[in-house]
Amino acid sequence: MNSLAEEIIAGRRLGSREEALPLVEAELEALCRDITGDKAQREGMLQEFQDKNRDLTGQIAAQEERLQAIRSENEDRKAQVARINQEKLELEAQRNRADRESRDKNGELLNLEREVSVLEQKRAAAAMEEKQLLDKLWDGYELSHSAAQAVRRRQGSSRDSSRSLTGVFPAGPGSRRWRW
Repeated sequence: MNSLAEEIIAGRRLGSREEALPLVEAELEALCRDITGDKAQREGMLQEFQDKNRDLTGQIAAQEERLQAIRSENEDRKAQVARINQEKLELEAQRNRADRESRDKNGELLNLEREVSVLEQKRAAAAMEEKQLLDKLWDGYELSHSAAQAVRRRQGSSRDSSRSLTGVFPAGPGSRRWRW
């Protein structure tokens, strides 16, 4: 077709006009079919591309919705993790306070046990002193336990009793003169 058009443009004669006209018409019809075929093919391709574009747009929208759902779930989980971390910190603070209080109470308990031990030692020493005093009263003055307790009640503490025995027995251990 190009060759015929080029020959016509170049001024060549193909013969008579009647001879050239059917050839030119045939070539123009072929060219029109090619253009029409190309147009139909292009329209089909365009329609196909538009269909694919709609499908891809739908897929993109679905993926964006899914992405938003995943982001929302991620935010929820981040909030849960933050809440759990806060609870963990509060529990650790509570545990630290409880440990500190436990150490303080253990220290107080040890101090109380020491004080109890000191008081028990004082009580044992006082009981021993009382026994020695009663034994001394029995041995030296032949004073019975109940009589010694009466003296003790009258005098108060065992130290006061030992100091004031000289008031009860002014003459000393060998003397039998008692002041009641």
